Amino acid sequence: MQEFPRTWRELLRTIIKDPNEKKRLAQALDINPFTLIRWVNDETDPRAQNLHQLLAALPQHRSVLLELIQQEFEHFTDEAGRKDEDVLPEIPASFLARVFREYSTLNEAQQFWSLGNLILQQAIEQLDPEHLGMVCVLVQCLPPLEGNKISALHTTLRLGTPPWVGHALHQNILLGSESTAGYVVSETRQAVTIQNLEEYQGLVPVSSVSEAKSLSAHPLRRAGRIAGCLSVASSQLRLFTSSRVALIQQFAALLALILREEEFYQPEQIELVMMPSPQVQQPYMLSFQQRLLQVMREKARQGQTLSYAQAERVVWHQLQEELRQLALASEA
Repeated sequence: MQEFPRTWRELLRTIIKDPNEKKRLAQALDINPFTLIRWVNDETDPRAQNLHQLLAALPQHRSVLLELIQQEFEHFTDEAGRKDEDVLPEIPASFLARVFREYSTLNEAQQFWSLGNLILQQAIEQLDPEHLGMVCVLVQCLPPLEGNKISALHTTLRLGTPPWVGHALHQNILLGSESTAGYVVSETRQAVTIQNLEEYQGLVPVSSVSEAKSLSAHPLRRAGRIAGCLSVASSQLRLFTSSRVALIQQFAALLALILREEEFYQPEQIELVMMPSPQVQQPYMLSFQQRLLQVMREKARQGQTLSYAQAERVVWHQLQEELRQLALASEA
């Protein structure tokens, strides 16, 4: 039988035996992985801020970890936990019942848009009840052309409170390996939380989100496959305490339930490329509808019939290739 850890250092030692978890924690705390080793070997002591970040990064171990930390550092207080008093720790059962009820009555076309927006609205109400400023973005894998790899992600749903309102919420963009979402989907397939975007100097690529000061991105997974991620940005520094991170994870799982089976992909199918900034992409995205009409007319002249969804996919891949070339040119 496995022995229960006697100290927080022993517990951390067990956790970082997994190389991926060790890498993730080092990135979440913005420290060198060797610092974690020095902690578990009792060679150095972490700062109070590091301990709070450690609690936030390990919500599944929070209660035990906090108790063990306080055994060694008796004056350590769970300040982050007190800030979370206004946040419901779980999605209310009444809301889940509503989602499942509507899921059973809506047709497939309605399920995504109706339930997706409903879930994002509930997420904002629980994560940012004072409406200090938050935007939730659902990012999905761009379906590949037959036989090809997935090279980019695209934003499909956005919902926010000021300063994220109006036209900015309706802009579709492509994301690649340069983005936090891309890193979550193609590299770790684990949640990433960055508490200070302005000062962050870790290994995770930081997405360019105007007005955002902190960010938490969570993968949408099903049976070893991945469909994208839920990205939540805040206008506040260090908003994503462990309670909020755990709650976002629940909302990501709920969003994964409303996606179709074919929208999930094996990790080896995903090879993201670089995409230019949203500002560079904007004029290309403004031509989307015009391109769509051109594609459908061209296929009609050739005696072929395309559905709206098929034509959309053709246009997305046109844009993906043009933007990829643009990103490559800017690097040259």
